[in-house]
Amino acid sequence: DGQLIRELLDKRRRQYRISTLVKGHQLKPQNLKPTSFFKSWNEKQLQEIIPFFEPLITDKGDVMIRQGDPGHGVYFVMRGHLSVDVQQPDGGAKHVATLHDGCTFGEISCLFLESATATVTCSTICGLWRLRKEKLMSDLLGNPMQLMMAKEAVNDMRAKWIGPLPMKNLVALLKKMYPAKWKLLLQEVHRSLQPKVYGDMDYICTKTHSCTKVIFVLSGSCQSIMTNRVYNGGQYFGADELGRQWQDTIRAVGKVEAWCLLEVQLQRVVDLLSQQEKQQSSHWHSASGVFH
Repeated sequence: DGQLIRELLDKRRRQYRISTLVKGHQLKPQNLKPTSFFKSWNEKQLQEIIPFFEPLITDKGDVMIRQGDPGHGVYFVMRGHLSVDVQQPDGGAKHVATLHDGCTFGEISCLFLESATATVTCSTICGLWRLRKEKLMSDLLGNPMQLMMAKEAVNDMRAKWIGPLPMKNLVALLKKMYPAKWKLLLQEVHRSLQPKVYGDMDYICTKTHSCTKVIFVLSGSCQSIMTNRVYNGGQYFGADELGRQWQDTIRAVGKVEAWCLLEVQLQRVVDLLSQQEKQQSSHWHSASGVFH
């Protein structure tokens, strides 16, 4: 009887918390619009989807998403803090992020039909709004452009967590392009790289389109549609076409993590080095003139 009473009290307490959340923290378009995932949605789309969000009140320690499990929905944090941790090969867990008011989570496993890539645990009592995967996907599948933008937004978020590009991968390119200056360029070019994540079958480059970047594959595989050539982790492509047109169409095979070197960024670094060399040369000549 005591156990039953405690369960009833817990249920009543949770219902009260939920009603408080609904009354005092009603979800509105202006809450969702600033988030990376919903920023491409217009006012009408947000208004139409909000009624399908359901309120949740959690306790400290509640696990909302467990690494390896399928996704059940997208969550919006109205209040509270949650810890994002990734299981390590040695059995330990690595803390990678803290979610707070205004954050969303759960998008990756919903959009890409992947297992959750991390465990999300409530660090405090949290007030959340959840949009179930079935409703989200039914709306997005009816709007291909919206689906594409949603996937791009999620991939941009995923790119923040990819590992660094090993220097040796960049050395091969710079030695080929700038054999006399590659050592001077290496550090600054490495800092100019931009992370990118591609989903399965995403186009990475398209034949006859302008080539404006070199792609360094960190993990996963990319495949040529024309020749079936495969680029794996540690390889790069685009250097020969840089500044011209792509000679091939290449797509991701599964999830691909990559680092991109934009042509404009590379040129900026090269120009900066040239300016520094000219200044040093000018100072040297000026100093030499003093002693003549």
